[in-house]
Amino acid sequence: MPDGTAPNFVYRRAVRGRFSPLIMLSGPSGTGKTFSALRLATGIAGPDGKICVADTDRGRARLYAGKFTFEHLDLEEPFRPKLFEDAAIAAQKQGASVLVIDNFAHEWTALLEWHEAEIDRLSKGDYQRRDAMKMVAWGIVKPPHKHMLHTLYRLNMPIVLCTAAEHKIAMVEQIDNGGRKKTVPVDRGLLPIGDKDTAFAMTLSLMFEDPARPGIARPVKALLDDLKPLLNLEKPLDEETGARIAAWARGEVAGSGQPVAGSGRPSNEGEKSEAPSPSPPLTQDEPPPDLPPEPPPPESPPESGRRKRQVPEAEIVAGADKLEAAFDATRNRAEHLALVDDADNRRQIEWLKKNRPDLHRAVEGALRASWKRTDPQTQPKEQTGMAV
Repeated sequence: MPDGTAPNFVYRRAVRGRFSPLIMLSGPSGTGKTFSALRLATGIAGPDGKICVADTDRGRARLYAGKFTFEHLDLEEPFRPKLFEDAAIAAQKQGASVLVIDNFAHEWTALLEWHEAEIDRLSKGDYQRRDAMKMVAWGIVKPPHKHMLHTLYRLNMPIVLCTAAEHKIAMVEQIDNGGRKKTVPVDRGLLPIGDKDTAFAMTLSLMFEDPARPGIARPVKALLDDLKPLLNLEKPLDEETGARIAAWARGEVAGSGQPVAGSGRPSNEGEKSEAPSPSPPLTQDEPPPDLPPEPPPPESPPESGRRKRQVPEAEIVAGADKLEAAFDATRNRAEHLALVDDADNRRQIEWLKKNRPDLHRAVEGALRASWKRTDPQTQPKEQTGMAV
């Protein structure tokens, strides 16, 4: 435009709005994770809400069917990221007011096993190549993991993740009384099993530590100021805690049905607090409802005879991650050239360069590294199946 303004980038006054909280409950076996998750979920869903439970432990959650009302789904191995992603989307499409995933630690354990399998496949039995293939293997298994997490973050549905925890031992360099350096193991305490960043991406992340005090938790990360008055960490988590969290997420003062300041929702005298309505299915062409509108993502590059569509951010990131992983996994110049010569890949790289330079830099770096790594002059020659 003549004045330099961009019509697709319009800033508006921020309002509190409504959102769906993400909660992680971690701890060793017997500390009350599943029971506490169902108590929280019952409070979040309200008397008319629908709770869905995705269960990785062969129906263990059904032991609580006599105490809570919920819909149950057994998840079967292999516990790859897409299994959890598809289960979450299915829960939303079936009208879940809240989803409980128990035990989410299986996703990370399966990812590590997948990573090892990819190292074996890429190294082709050559033990000396295993270390060189570790980063390449991460480039294959990490994008689906990231895509699954992005999907959970984007779903317009409260989610409670139950995950096992274990003590982490770190090797720390220390200086003894004689001034000598030595490396000693140091217990870092209980940490959730999984990607180290996931617990800190949650709205609320709690750790259950003592089987003798089931349901009593401590924060894994600092509590939001708004959450501090809603939680009593001296007593077990319960339905009332879940109801207070749900009211806060709806932008209400807990128990009053009145909107908090800046929520953008008018106050109705005597309005009754209602349970959150079932979330509509997530679509690929529109942002989750009940959230402030975001600027529309860039359009995909036009193709002949094809109507332009808006590409969701998660799809853009996943596509760039997949392309980056493909270049990370090349083993020779032929594989590199096959990727570069692919018309769709070239079109995607050009589009990222023009519209998403932040993602393009990562893909371009992987492309350049692939070109250098697959240089025929530096590739080991093979004779009768042995490298020389």
